[in-house]
Amino acid sequence: MQQNLTDWDVADLARTAEGRPAPTRSRHLRLRAVDPADHPLLYQWENHPEVRGLLGYREPAPSLGIFEERMRLDPTRQLVATRPDGTPVVWLSLYNRNAADGYAWLSVVADPGTRSTGLGIEAAALFLTQLFLTTAMRKIYADSYDNALRQYRSGIDRYFRVEARLREHIFLDGRYRDRFTIAVYRDEWLKKAGRIARALRFEPWTEG
Repeated sequence: MQQNLTDWDVADLARTAEGRPAPTRSRHLRLRAVDPADHPLLYQWENHPEVRGLLGYREPAPSLGIFEERMRLDPTRQLVATRPDGTPVVWLSLYNRNAADGYAWLSVVADPGTRSTGLGIEAAALFLTQLFLTTAMRKIYADSYDNALRQYRSGIDRYFRVEARLREHIFLDGRYRDRFTIAVYRDEWLKKAGRIARALRFEPWTEG
């Protein structure tokens, strides 16, 4: 039996409801829970000019101390994706979880130095696959802006849907940008999970 959203924790991502292992690694990345030792780096990312304003669920912390206190108290689920050598490159946060209706919001923040490498998308794909295999969530939302959406436009209607658009919502890179709400549906994602897992070399992986 799959877990309710309120029962989900990082440790639960190791195994699916059917008992087969859920993926924890991909071609370039490994997923793990955020550790307090990660906080200074994540604080730097949160306050980087290319990231500020893109965190739809909170304002960047004005100091490392406040950031660390937020992380300690925040019920948001926090993960980092690391390279095989352990270097963190992507920060994933699952927030605004609604257990009754089975949806949540996902924030993906990549190391600004890895821009346009696709690592953020790879980390999100690995995490979404884990999440849909091990919990009862049926839908994951995320915010994106027009300058970022162009990087993965080919996935529209293949892997996710655009469900809302707020025109000229935020001032970024010298002009006002549109904000998009995108959604990934559980059933649609899991139909493609095998293809995604093979392309990104998810491990461990067994076909369902």
